[in-house]
Amino acid sequence: MDFFLIILLFVFAFLIARAVDQKNKSHNKQGYTSNHSYDVYNKTDKTIPVSDERKKNGVISVVGGFYRSWEAKKCIRNLYACETVFLREEPDNPYDPNAIMVLSKRGLHIGYISKYNIQTVKDRMLEGPVKGSVFETMDSRYEYMITLLPMDDDEEYNHAIYLFNERKRIEEDSKKIDRLRNKLDFYNIIRVAVDDLVPQKKYASIHKMLKPIFEAGVQDDTCYELMICCCHYMADYDSELQYIDKYIESGKVKDKGFINRRKYQVLRLLGHLVSNDQIENEKAGVETTILELDFFNRIVSLLSDVVDPNRIDFRDSKGLFAVNLDSNIRRPICKLYLNDPDKMFIGLINDDGGILKTPITRIEELDDIKDELLSPIRQFL
Repeated sequence: MDFFLIILLFVFAFLIARAVDQKNKSHNKQGYTSNHSYDVYNKTDKTIPVSDERKKNGVISVVGGFYRSWEAKKCIRNLYACETVFLREEPDNPYDPNAIMVLSKRGLHIGYISKYNIQTVKDRMLEGPVKGSVFETMDSRYEYMITLLPMDDDEEYNHAIYLFNERKRIEEDSKKIDRLRNKLDFYNIIRVAVDDLVPQKKYASIHKMLKPIFEAGVQDDTCYELMICCCHYMADYDSELQYIDKYIESGKVKDKGFINRRKYQVLRLLGHLVSNDQIENEKAGVETTILELDFFNRIVSLLSDVVDPNRIDFRDSKGLFAVNLDSNIRRPICKLYLNDPDKMFIGLINDDGGILKTPITRIEELDDIKDELLSPIRQFL
């Protein structure tokens, strides 16, 4: 009995030893694993050292991708085998002056060389320029592997560095603007202007509040639109035109159609438009004319004592020039049919929403139908 017990114990010990041996082999086979924490500045890097086999083959660990931007993470997810990446030393890194960042071809910062591989990379850099080639794509922590290759042509590298520097400059400019905006109480000013002052038509107060923002150069699209409305309400059309042009130059116009219509309206009010040929129409077959702009400006002038003139807009189409409230085609004020000088009409809006076409020959006749033009506005208000 004791003999059999000893045999069983021997077999059991053998099985345990074999299981442990298999586990160790499996671990060694995996080589490098990604159990580490690595922050955006390469401050902490607890990466398990690369296995001897991978070190022999020149495989380099890239870490820290988890802490990069959303756009960089997307780039890391899309990396493919043998894709080229570039290396850039970062001596001004506040946490590790030996840090080496990894960049994509588009200049995106997509990680750091693991600290266990930094010396290897630096030694290779002493021999000549090198670039990276993706060896193994990312794991769940946005880490991946690269190998080093000689960089014979540095044109792509220079382009990547240029894009990286541009991104960095834009990011720094954005941070600078945010600091200035916070100092000026920018966001509170915009909130008060939009929510409180615009409904009360207190444009003089808004204009005064926005001046320091424009002087500091931290305005955004909302600031431009508010300032354009201020100038329009105060009939300062010269200033309004300047703000419109600057807004267009900024490339951040939200509603290009509205801004273009407003620009032609103001140009006509200033007398800069004298010919239909000066008007570039947005849609093929649609021709906005000087006569239509004159009728429109007269209507705005007649109604501005009741409604904010900034709320009156127009939409031109084939054979019809519509005047609307709040740029909303569901809020028509009137419709103009002026394409035929011998047969011109104005479409007045009835109480039931129908259109009554009435002949009209001169702009001055609009003064006689002011009440009819105000009727739909009173309903909307």
